Amino acid sequence: MRRLVALVLVIAWGTAHADENRLLARARAEVAALELDAAARTLEEALAAGTTSPAGPHAIYLLQGEVAASMGNVAAAEQHFRRALTLVPTA
Repeated sequence: MRRLVALVLVIAWGTAHADENRLLARARAEVAALELDAAARTLEEALAAGTTSPAGPHAIYLLQGEVAASMGNVAAAEQHFRRALTLVPTA
């Protein structure tokens, strides 16, 4: 029974992690295509997908900061960068 529970948890984490990576990749492509509004929505979706590692949200917050800054929203950009630094202070 414990093995089954462990397997289910591993599969669930892998699925969430894959979704997050897919969404982050899509957001990066949208940024490259200068589709900033779409990228902002995709990044919110990626955050909502969740993760168990700080690396995922850190990358999302950094890209959110870049998107917000590119859109001229300095206050939001600062907020996203601060969140990223909270997760990885040495970044």
